[in-house]
Amino acid sequence: MIQTMRFHVAMAASVCVLMGGGLPVLTSAQGTVVIAVGGDVDSFNEYVASSTLALDLADQLFLSLLDEQPGADGAPRFAPRLARAWTVAPDGLSVEFVLRDDVRWSDGTPTTAQDVLFTWQAQTDPKLGWADADLKANISDVKATGLYRVVFTLKRPSPWALLDINEGHILPAHILGQLPREQWATTDFTKQLVTNGPFRLAAWKPGQAIELARNPAHFEPGLPLLERVIFRVVADPAIRLQQLLVGENDLLEGVAAESLDRLEKTPSIRIVRFDQRMYSYIAWNNRRPMFADPRVRRALTHALDRAEMLRVLDRGMGRPAAGPIPSSLWAAHRGLTPLPFDPAQSRLLLAQAGWKDTDGDGVLERDGQAFRFDIEFNTGNSFRELVALRAAAQLAQVGVKATPRAVEWAAFQSKHREGNYDAFVAARIVSTRVDMDSFATGDAANYSGYSNQQVDQLARRAAQAPDLATAREAWMRAQEIVAQDQPVTFLFEQDRLYAANRRVEGLEPGSLGILSSLRKWKIAIAAPGS
Repeated sequence: MIQTMRFHVAMAASVCVLMGGGLPVLTSAQGTVVIAVGGDVDSFNEYVASSTLALDLADQLFLSLLDEQPGADGAPRFAPRLARAWTVAPDGLSVEFVLRDDVRWSDGTPTTAQDVLFTWQAQTDPKLGWADADLKANISDVKATGLYRVVFTLKRPSPWALLDINEGHILPAHILGQLPREQWATTDFTKQLVTNGPFRLAAWKPGQAIELARNPAHFEPGLPLLERVIFRVVADPAIRLQQLLVGENDLLEGVAAESLDRLEKTPSIRIVRFDQRMYSYIAWNNRRPMFADPRVRRALTHALDRAEMLRVLDRGMGRPAAGPIPSSLWAAHRGLTPLPFDPAQSRLLLAQAGWKDTDGDGVLERDGQAFRFDIEFNTGNSFRELVALRAAAQLAQVGVKATPRAVEWAAFQSKHREGNYDAFVAARIVSTRVDMDSFATGDAANYSGYSNQQVDQLARRAAQAPDLATAREAWMRAQEIVAQDQPVTFLFEQDRLYAANRRVEGLEPGSLGILSSLRKWKIAIAAPGS
């Protein structure tokens, strides 16, 4: 979604919100990248925003304490960011951060420990209701012990201590401290957007474009390398594709399988693959008698040719999933293999669980109940619809009658939170923090209604482990149990594909997403293939 046609807006110390007219074309392409996106931001304050773009932009406009990076083994590692140093107490119950003293907000005010304290207070304020406030539950107190020193006190040692502390970007206390937090959700933050990240907001024309400009005061020598980055809002994916092909955009996010051949044959375009930390799945409502037996759930998985689905529906851009932690993550169980497509084994397990076709109509029964159910997908998601259709066809071969059914998005979410469904097709993004809350008894994210005391115990052991290595041991056993019980059918881990103009260099594939390296992107002196 990047481009060679550029928008020019006067660079000012404050934010310029364009209210009318077109965006002029820049006379030079050097130093500017344009990324086409499907939708606009809903807020420039990540703590009240819900759009993916808003969260991506927060990483460019604001600093976090640390820079999360994938280590050699895939486990999270941290580099200095706003904090130049940190010390974890020997008992694991506190972490002291020493902040840089050369970081200033865009209005010239220094960024200090008071900003860090203020941010934590906002993150945990129920009046604000931040969606990820639970990540701060293990922090009992935060104290600014000096102008550039701050101490986080924890309730208990945790392998996720740095991850949880680091979640969310630091806010300007001297600006937002004047605004009641219950008003944040309805506030236009462009009128008081004071930032300290590698880029600054130069212009925003709602529904059309967002322009970021290089922060000349950024503390990393020579970074960012780009003068500006423009996010063009283009709702139609066909138009986004065409703009990339003719050089009006430089980056296309989420390449569709049907577009891949055309893009691969375009000399000026290259395909970049990213692990998504995500798996698609079919949830079986474990609360319902027909899905309560693990043998039945394994049988349903054996009945599905997931490799064939992936090959036909998404050109094989991924791999069948084996369990609840994607294979790209450090905590994934490398010894797990996906249950194979095996209709004979499926029929055997179903028979062992008491399901037989006694009336010869091609549908299994047990205790007078036919094995019939709805398999839901959210309206407008063509990929999930096709998965549901192919799953229904394959399940019919073992005597199970599944009826695909489209459900409007709000109802789709509501029904699953309430446990009011038979089965549904969905996907789950797994944080680099790694947990298995979605399989913990009674957890709000456990839509399948799965319950296993041993998994619950292992999850608690991992959460209370002193380090990631110890936590990983518990995760290994928990994954084995969940994979055996199949509370959901783990379908596949799909690659996230981006198509980029070859003139853009520095794109780094990784588990944190393509924009995590944005400040290191640059324009090639001569675009290959041009």
